[in-house]
Amino acid sequence: MNGYLSKHAFTTGFDAQLEQIHTQMWVSLFPDEVEAYSNWRRTGYPKLTPVNITGNLTNGTIPRRLLYPLAEENLNGPNFKAAVARQGANTLTTRIWWDKQ
Repeated sequence: MNGYLSKHAFTTGFDAQLEQIHTQMWVSLFPDEVEAYSNWRRTGYPKLTPVNITGNLTNGTIPRRLLYPLAEENLNGPNFKAAVARQGANTLTTRIWWDKQ
């Protein structure tokens, strides 16, 4: 344990501690990518670097949500429109209500 702590010292300051905790949580959740992604959106940690690949649908922004399927718009139009009016556009970069700004 002392060997680990000497290489991974505890940080001071609330934000630095949160970053350290959630970075370790990100690593521990690697096998559960949905939970890791959700925790990153909720906390903003770890600090991720987006990559802009040619043809990318988000122009180099990390997606913030999944799209509603086209069938939802076609089969449940009134509720689909109400949801979009409340939450924002049906795009990959629209943040949901609990997403860290």
